Amino acid sequence: MLFRVSVVVLVTCIVLAAHRDGRRSPIVIGLVPWLLAMLLGPVLFRYNVEYSVKADVFVAVCSIAVTLGYLLVRDAPKTPPRNHRHSDLEVRIAQLLGVAGIVGCLLLLAEARTTGVPLSFSYLLANLGAVRDERFRGLTTSVAQSPAAVLGSYLAGCSFLTVVAATRLGKTGRIRELAIANLLLVGAVSLLVEAGRTTVVNIALLGAVGAVAVGRRLLPTRPHAIALTLLATIGVWYFAVPFLATRERGADPERVLAQTQRAELREWVGFARDNDSTGLALVSIGYFTSPVATLSFYLQRDVPGPLLGAYSYPLPARTIAKATGKNTPDLWLQNRLQVFAPIEQAGYFPNVWSTWLRDLRVDFGYAGTAIFLLAFGGFIAWARNRFESSGLLLYHYFGTLATLTFAFGAFQNLLWSNFLSNAFYLTLVLAVVIRLWPNTAVE
Repeated sequence: MLFRVSVVVLVTCIVLAAHRDGRRSPIVIGLVPWLLAMLLGPVLFRYNVEYSVKADVFVAVCSIAVTLGYLLVRDAPKTPPRNHRHSDLEVRIAQLLGVAGIVGCLLLLAEARTTGVPLSFSYLLANLGAVRDERFRGLTTSVAQSPAAVLGSYLAGCSFLTVVAATRLGKTGRIRELAIANLLLVGAVSLLVEAGRTTVVNIALLGAVGAVAVGRRLLPTRPHAIALTLLATIGVWYFAVPFLATRERGADPERVLAQTQRAELREWVGFARDNDSTGLALVSIGYFTSPVATLSFYLQRDVPGPLLGAYSYPLPARTIAKATGKNTPDLWLQNRLQVFAPIEQAGYFPNVWSTWLRDLRVDFGYAGTAIFLLAFGGFIAWARNRFESSGLLLYHYFGTLATLTFAFGAFQNLLWSNFLSNAFYLTLVLAVVIRLWPNTAVE
């Protein structure tokens, strides 16, 4: 097993959090993906990565830090008030967010048409690999975004908040219908504009995390829940096999594994070499089990930094750089190239999932990452405390966004992700607006 001490620490932290907070604890939700990835990955794949004590201890310390931060701040757990009557302001804000999210997605789709690339699923399915490559080039070259694209990106962040609101408000104010519309449009943006699957996966997982936070059961027992479960099942299958087959057309699954995950199939799943569908399904699973191994590989190279948050938090970093006169149009892109460099210089595809610890290490160093995660765990606990005591959507937004960021951090960093980070900044703005709004109780 690639990681040893960290697995024991993860299990211990999960048990402590579950004992204190129950299985719905944000810490349990956040750490279980790490544990599953570490246990499942070596069973399916053989990684071209040497055992790293440094990475093992790093993951263990970070797990302890975020758990400790959470437990130090966490109050005695209690069920969020289900009979809480949401104010008209809360419902109207949720409706406004839903409409804004729809407008933002439509702006992004309309802006994509101006690039000259046909905006159709038939074109995408025929040219997915080329569109994906163009998208990657956009991440590593300085291309000025139009005002419409920037506005659309911020407004599309409202789609994520609408989905979170729906887990609490349900049918109130037709929030559920707005959430479904936003979910479908974000899916269209993810496929047609980004030629990727991560964004639509993130918004779906955000809804699941939000549902767990309010005590809803994820088991499909009602017609609409059964329909959503069926849709999710079809989506998982499509993104795991047909989508990847189209994007990597003609590619050997073993070659994709070697280039993106530095891995090869174990003998007991060797039959997948002769079955493209099974092989591609394992490649998709590998995207979620290999980031920890990639982190170990990365930390054994010359790691850049510290960038002091300039990579994970591009908006604040850009604002500070402008204030100090050090801003350049491609500041974040240059930082991204630095982050990619250790893997690219080793001859591998650079834009790979390496957990959020890679990016936090680049930004804050080892000690800084532990301190950051201590504070991050405390923030999740604070949001959970306030939500359970007040039932206010504002704290539900904060807690759900932070929990998803933590949980998905086992695979990829979401702190700089446009839609998720924009949703968080929008929530900060909402906090100020609600605080200043007359006759509104937020205590």
